[in-house]
Amino acid sequence: MNKQKLPRTIDPIRFAEQRLVLEGTLLLKAMKRLSAECFPGEALGEVAVWLEGGVDNQGFRYLHGMAETDVPLQCQRCLKPMEYHLKTEFYLSPVKDEGKVEDIPNNYEALIYPNEQISLLEFVEDELLLMLPLVAKHCEKDCTIDLPSERNMVNSAAQKDSPFAELAKLKKNQEVK
Repeated sequence: MNKQKLPRTIDPIRFAEQRLVLEGTLLLKAMKRLSAECFPGEALGEVAVWLEGGVDNQGFRYLHGMAETDVPLQCQRCLKPMEYHLKTEFYLSPVKDEGKVEDIPNNYEALIYPNEQISLLEFVEDELLLMLPLVAKHCEKDCTIDLPSERNMVNSAAQKDSPFAELAKLKKNQEVK
């Protein structure tokens, strides 16, 4: 499949019924909500997008797609930028009425949309936002902050006095008097 210029909007039902296929890229910086989660000023890449429409043997319209990109996030340990690979694959069934969500088979998620068209950019951005980690962190070996090793933590805990040591000293002093 040749990469093509992606449309701004699609009609998901028509897209599925006509069994259309799209492949191309979207700019990461155009995805405002996703860019806001990135390291400041670093959201410069592209998002690879593939989307296929169809109708299954039960008559349900579906959109099967994938989106993939690398995003610069801020490591929450060392506060430096880090690359994080986002990749999502989705199977959606478009419906205009929330009442029809119950009819959709379990192998699809509902894509509820009230208008005739949906923004392809916002749709893909939503799927990528769901893939972000709750807390972005480098692997321990890649992080620039000095993390205490497990052995050091055990040794330092053993060297610390018991929190009741002071009480024992006070009790001893009172017994001597």
